[in-house]
Amino acid sequence: MKKIEYTPQALNSLKAITIYYKNEVNNQIATKITSQIRDSIDELSVFPYRCPVSGFSKNIRWMRVQNVPYNVYYSIEEFCILILEILHQRQDHSFLIERYRDK
Repeated sequence: MKKIEYTPQALNSLKAITIYYKNEVNNQIATKITSQIRDSIDELSVFPYRCPVSGFSKNIRWMRVQNVPYNVYYSIEEFCILILEILHQRQDHSFLIERYRDK
């Protein structure tokens, strides 16, 4: 079982998601959504290869978080699962191609 680590971008996204739902809906929904994202990410430590490889890099996989409109992009490193990005499904993901082309 590998440990989970987050890039600064992924941590910033998670914080922004929490703040958005706290401001736009309420604390309870914000907690529920971020917990769902974190729980799904934690499952990757046991089954990191269960999600498909991204279309832009053979070393990056992506996971659709169940019951919430977010995708998680990650890489499987030697000693950890590195969470690269957490993005809303309607968000433009095209920047990932350039950012992670050589990863």
